[in-house]
Amino acid sequence: MAQKKRRKKSKRMSKALRVCLIMLAVLAVLFTTVVVLAMSGVIPANNVEDFLEGFVGEGVEKALDKILPNDLVDEVFVDKYNDFVDFVVDLLPKPERVALDGEIRVYFFDVGQSDSILIMAPEGNVLVDAGDNDCQDALEGYLDDLGVTTLHCVIATHPHEDHIGSMDMIFEEFEVLNLIMPNAEVDTDTFTATGDYTRMMEGAEEQGTAVSYASSGSTFSLGELEFLFLAPNSKDYNDLNDWSLVTKVTYGSTSMILTGDAESASEKEIVAKYGSSALDCDILKSGHHGSSSSSCDEFLDAIDAEIAVISCGTGNKYGHPNQPVLDRYEEREMQVYRTDLEGTIVFVSNGAEFTRVP
Repeated sequence: MAQKKRRKKSKRMSKALRVCLIMLAVLAVLFTTVVVLAMSGVIPANNVEDFLEGFVGEGVEKALDKILPNDLVDEVFVDKYNDFVDFVVDLLPKPERVALDGEIRVYFFDVGQSDSILIMAPEGNVLVDAGDNDCQDALEGYLDDLGVTTLHCVIATHPHEDHIGSMDMIFEEFEVLNLIMPNAEVDTDTFTATGDYTRMMEGAEEQGTAVSYASSGSTFSLGELEFLFLAPNSKDYNDLNDWSLVTKVTYGSTSMILTGDAESASEKEIVAKYGSSALDCDILKSGHHGSSSSSCDEFLDAIDAEIAVISCGTGNKYGHPNQPVLDRYEEREMQVYRTDLEGTIVFVSNGAEFTRVP
């Protein structure tokens, strides 16, 4: 009886080995096919990376787990395979940067319950915030698809996780020339307590990125694209949201105001300092994901925007955007676009008007 059991076990092992070899052969064919399609430009490089690391890599790992100890699979296969995938992806053709001729493009990325905005101009790219930790892969994919390799400037509106959570990825995967943050007491516990902030600063230091701190009245330009920071206006805020850099971005006769998470306290300071003539704009990035603590009446009346873009997650626990805010927009006949309903939202400006890109 014992001899028969050993023979049956041997047969089972032989069958398992055959199945694994067949799986490996099928996965090898898939690997080769995908690489060939990518080399010919049929499939974007970042999609290939996801496929090779995910479906193929996990498939091979599961097959090898059947015949090898797990620690050996991890040591010999997983690490080496991921290195090989990185090598292959580096050889693949990369998407070309979106061609711009006398216009800018603004991407309000769909990054769930967080914020990330890319402004592409003929002279370079500006990223405002980088979403939370969970959106790293999605954000990297968006930027790769647009052919972005260098960011002329990254603006971190304030150090909450849903705005700087993926900044470490940005510094690992892209060249960043300048980092701008709010002019606050950055050595206080409020700013340095989060690991996200620390990782962002370590990434900037490692790259040798120029770091500067802006406050109300600070400016910079990128070709014909002009940036004016409207806030923060004081150093006595109780809420970290009110430390947010609020930025007016102007291109020709078109403009937009990007608010981070600034709430009504900051908004009222902006109105008191600048007045409606300086704040008039076409597009408002809704403050604090459409929270009722932002978009106060005084601010909305002063900016007189035609469009509001709300970055928020589907079915988020905060109830964003709040109905009172939507009511205020409706009262002013503002067109509302929401990432939770429409995904990434794109506008193009030729300097005379903004147009929604489907």
